[in-house]
Amino acid sequence: MIRVLLKNVGANFWRITWSTCLNTCLFLWFSFYTNAQEVLIGEKIHSKVYSWMSGSKSSEGARSIVSGSTTHLQLLDIKAITLYAGSGDVTLPAHEEMELLIIVKEGQLSVTLENESTTIGPGSVAMILPGDSYALNNTTSENTIYYALQYRSKAPVNVDRGRNAGGSFIIDWDQVAFNSHNKGGRRDFFHRATAMCEDFEMHVTNLNEGTSSHDPHTHEVEEIILMIKGDISMHIDGSESPATRGDLAFLDSNISHAPTNIGSGQCMYFAFQWK
Repeated sequence: MIRVLLKNVGANFWRITWSTCLNTCLFLWFSFYTNAQEVLIGEKIHSKVYSWMSGSKSSEGARSIVSGSTTHLQLLDIKAITLYAGSGDVTLPAHEEMELLIIVKEGQLSVTLENESTTIGPGSVAMILPGDSYALNNTTSENTIYYALQYRSKAPVNVDRGRNAGGSFIIDWDQVAFNSHNKGGRRDFFHRATAMCEDFEMHVTNLNEGTSSHDPHTHEVEEIILMIKGDISMHIDGSESPATRGDLAFLDSNISHAPTNIGSGQCMYFAFQWK
């Protein structure tokens, strides 16, 4: 019996040690990445669907989805990060030239801002303004996956504008009201200015089976469609591309686009726009 107990203790020790090691590597990678953004600006991002499955995954638990410049942004970098079960705090350094948007995909994520911690689940979001330090934590027995969108505007950074609009914030999915309509429904998360964007709006759409959100249209703001549930056909500049859970579509300024639910039952996706 003692031998069995020691075996279990040893297994748990190495499981915790391995998890801690991976999250330490992730912290070091994210710290380097955050402090080296000025040299990582890539080519312009194309308007298309970026598949979750095609994203390259590093050993540190970071899946790269897309990175480059856009019409309004000098840099937009989107990754999916895994915080392994039972990890400790990952305190990340403030960046003076980058803004960060976090969207929880799976699991529970503890986010600490200004020494106040909030645990949020799938669909919840957090925005970290330039210069604000924060910490992320996963104390559960399951892995947590979240999207990390870091971006810098081509226009000068305006931290005062972002602070006057409310500063860094956390929004829990469970606290966002659902409003139904004839095509499905909608959850409005925020619509405000930030340090990088004079206008940034985010909502979640529920779209009924066989329904298009709207006819193909264009607008000046750039947009991302991030799939949460179901399957759509994404009309982009005259072509159709499928998208499923985890995939995202980047839509540049003035690109014709429209999503149509081609799956069974309602689909659900984030839609966020900025300029």
